[in-house]
Amino acid sequence: MLQPRDDRPSPYLDFLKSGREGVQHVAFWTEHFDADLARAMEAGFEPVLTGYTIEPAGRIVYFSDRRDPHPGVMVELSSLSPGKKKAFDAVAAASVGWEGSDPIRRRG
Repeated sequence: MLQPRDDRPSPYLDFLKSGREGVQHVAFWTEHFDADLARAMEAGFEPVLTGYTIEPAGRIVYFSDRRDPHPGVMVELSSLSPGKKKAFDAVAAASVGWEGSDPIRRRG
C-alpha cells in the first residue's frame, strides 16, 4: 500500500484527493526497461512521473491513465533491479506455506 506522507503533488495524492480509493496503479516489472519504455512511448503512452526507487538502478515511470478504460488506474513500468528482485524473492519465499496467520512481518 502506498500512502502520501506530505502534501507535495503526486499521482498518489491526486488519486486520493479525487475521492477515489482502491487500485491506483498496476506495475509491470522489466529487466529491459529502455526497450519497454520505448515500446510504450511508441504505443502512445504519456509519462506523467519518472524517477528512481531506493537504488539508482530502480527506474520507474508512471503513464497517464487517459488510455485506461478504468479511470484512475495508472500503469507503472518499473525496472527489476537486483535489489528489488532480491527483496521480492524474499517475500515470495516467506509466502510459501503461509496459512493466513501473522499477516504483518518485519524484515530482518
